[in-house]
Amino acid sequence: MDTKPPQAAPALRSLLVLNFSQAASPGTEQILSPEDKATLRKDVEGLLKALGIDLVDAKNAGSVPFLDITPNISKDDQEGVFLVSFRANLTISKDSKVVAYAGASRHRSGIVKLLRNRLCVSVNSLMRKSPGLVQSNAPAASFPSDFEFGRATPKETDFNFVRVKYQPPPPPNPRGAKTSPRAMSTVVVQITIDENGVPEMAEAKDGPDFMRMYAVQFAMRWRFEPQSENGKPVSARFRLNVVSRMSR
Repeated sequence: MDTKPPQAAPALRSLLVLNFSQAASPGTEQILSPEDKATLRKDVEGLLKALGIDLVDAKNAGSVPFLDITPNISKDDQEGVFLVSFRANLTISKDSKVVAYAGASRHRSGIVKLLRNRLCVSVNSLMRKSPGLVQSNAPAASFPSDFEFGRATPKETDFNFVRVKYQPPPPPNPRGAKTSPRAMSTVVVQITIDENGVPEMAEAKDGPDFMRMYAVQFAMRWRFEPQSENGKPVSARFRLNVVSRMSR
C-alpha cells in the first residue's frame, strides 16, 4: 500500500486594502510622474505579497485593515533642494498606526530612488510591528537600492569631529507649532555632505512628526569643513540633533 507524505498546510495570508492618496503639494504632481507613482505602488505591492499579505478592493473590504500612503515632493528654490516626505497610515479596527518620513536631496535624479527605498523600509517595519498581519516565519524583505549619489559609501563620522563653517538661523516655525519655554523637541537628522562640505542629503531619523521637515530644511542650510581620508576630501555622513522649544 502506497502512502504519501503529509502535505504541509498552506500558509495563512492576511488581507489588506492599499490606497495611495493624493498629495497636498501641487509640486508632487510635477516631480513625481505617473510612471514613478506606478513604480512606488508596485514596490509596495511586491513587498506585501512577500510578507504573506493579499490585497483586496476597498468595496469588498469589510473589516479588512487599510494601509493609506501619501507621498509628497516639493522644491525649496531658495536652497535648490528637493524635499520628500510621506505618511503611511495603517488602520486596524479602532487602532491607527502611522509612520512619517521627511528627507531632502539636491539631486532630482535620485529623489524617487530615495523615496522608493525609504517607503519600502518603513512599510516593512510597520507591517511587522502589527500583530496578526505578518506571520512569524515571513522571509526577510528586499528593498529597492539605497541612493548614494553614484559614489562610494560616505565616510561615517561623529558630529563632534566635524567643524562647522556656517550655522544658519532657524527657519520659521512649522504651521500650527508654538514656541514655549517649557517645551523641548529634538529631531535626529542624518546628513550626508559632499567633498566640499555641502549637505547633499538629509533625513529625519527620529523626532516629532510635525518638526521633521522643519529640521531637514534647517540641516540642508548648514555648511561644514570637508572631511578627508588619506589626505583627500571625501563625502561623509553623520547625525545632527536639531533642538527647538516648539510644541503643538
